[in-house]
Amino acid sequence: MKMKKNHKIIVIYTLMTLFLGFFFCWLTEKIFQQPIFRFYSFLPILFYLSGIVLFFVLQKYAQASSIKQVNIFLILKLSKIIVWGIVALIYLLAFKVAIKPFVVVFGAYYLFYLIFETFSFYQIEKQYARQKK
Repeated sequence: MKMKKNHKIIVIYTLMTLFLGFFFCWLTEKIFQQPIFRFYSFLPILFYLSGIVLFFVLQKYAQASSIKQVNIFLILKLSKIIVWGIVALIYLLAFKVAIKPFVVVFGAYYLFYLIFETFSFYQIEKQYARQKK
């Protein structure tokens, strides 16, 4: 049951990332009327990979004490903020993309990632609480 639930969450996350990749591409071209910025496809790929890594790290520490789980979650949050800030800055400086569409798309991906992160943590905690009973 546990593996089937994990598989379902990963499939949903994969499909949502693909959908958002195409949606944000359309949004940039049609709404902002900007050409899609260079190396756009790296954004969904990077966010997807970081989401998968987060999911498996949370899975690994699901059996740990609550304090350790919270500490790991907060460390992941802090490191994520730092890493994604650096990635955004490098992306803006290295590829010289239009700022407005990039910030909107990057912010939307980041928000999606936060939602997935919170959902994953909640699901893992709920699953662990059921197993503990």
